[in-house]
Formats: sequence, C-alpha cells, structure tokens
Amino acid sequence: GFGARLPGGTYGISADWLGIPVAEEPALDLSADVSLTLDCSVYYLNVSADDDRGIALVDAYVSVTRVDGADAGGTGATDASGRAGFRLPGGTYDVSVVWMGVEIFADDGHELNGTHTLDAACAVHYLAVTAVDSASDPVKGLTVTVAGNGIVTNMETDGKGICEFRLPAGTYTVTARLQATESYQEIDQELTEDVG
Repeated sequence: GFGARLPGGTYGISADWLGIPVAEEPALDLSADVSLTLDCSVYYLNVSADDDRGIALVDAYVSVTRVDGADAGGTGATDASGRAGFRLPGGTYDVSVVWMGVEIFADDGHELNGTHTLDAACAVHYLAVTAVDSASDPVKGLTVTVAGNGIVTNMETDGKGICEFRLPAGTYTVTARLQATESYQEIDQELTEDVG
C-alpha cells in the first residue's frame, strides 16, 4: 500500500507499472480520510504450447514483446504442462514460441485486456518412418536419421520396423542405415496452419 497526508481538495491520481500507465482516478475529492483501491490494468497471460496432437511442448522458449517498444514484456520456458506465465500491463503484444531453435508459433498484435490463456497451436508434427525389406517384413534396428531446420536427430526402428519423430514443421532429409546399406529419401513435412 501507499499512504500520504494531504490537505483537503481534489486530486488526480495515476499509477504506472513497468513504465506503463495502469490506473487513473481523475478527480478524487479529499474532504476526509479516504481509503482508495485502484483497479490496475495488470493481467496474467498464460501461454499453453501444444503440438498438433495436443501434447504439451516442454522447454519451448516463449517471448512476449510489447509492440509500442516499452520494456514491459517477458521471456520464459514452458513447464511440464507446456505452459509459461507472464504478469503484464494491459496492451498489445507480439507472442512467439520457439522449440528446437525453430519458431513454431507467432501471434502478432495480441490484445491483453484481461487475464487469460493463449492456446498456442504450434507447428510441431510427427514423422513416422516404417522400414521393410524386399519381402515386406519389418526391419528392426535400422538407424534412421532426420536432418533439416538445423536439427539432426536419430533413432532405431522397433520390432515392427517403425520409429516416430516429433519435429517442427519444415523440410527434412531422412537417411536410413543398416550395416553397409544406405538409402536416402527427402520428406517434406511443411504444413501451413492458420493459428489465431
């Protein structure tokens, strides 16, 4: 709280937080002791980052930047439930989510005028690779490498000859190796989605 002794009269009161005006009482008549509660335009913005299956993205980097250039945004990483929370003055913000070094969600000009959750349907998808031999039998233990968007990751096929990658949208090259056998195939996993 804040207290002050003032002579009787009419006063204008305003409050700033992080350099942003958040409350104003234009004409307060002070003719006796007054206790005033200012309803400030300060809200919670929770960003919930999920992939295309609705599964939470852990450790995604979330950036919230005020469009007027004021230093009142924030950054943070998503937790185990795919959420990152921010307490901000009301206004217009650009929100960005980056995962594995790739921007997977952007909401430019997001109006913050109340506490709410922004559901970030992120451009993260699944690439399933199935390996079979010439008799269409599954190939177990095949090392599959996926490369693209600055990402290189690999895994081995299971007993059914399958492995599945969770990746940001983009174009990837898939390489499969089993002993001295090598096969290349380019996979285009780039998807366009309207997020809003």
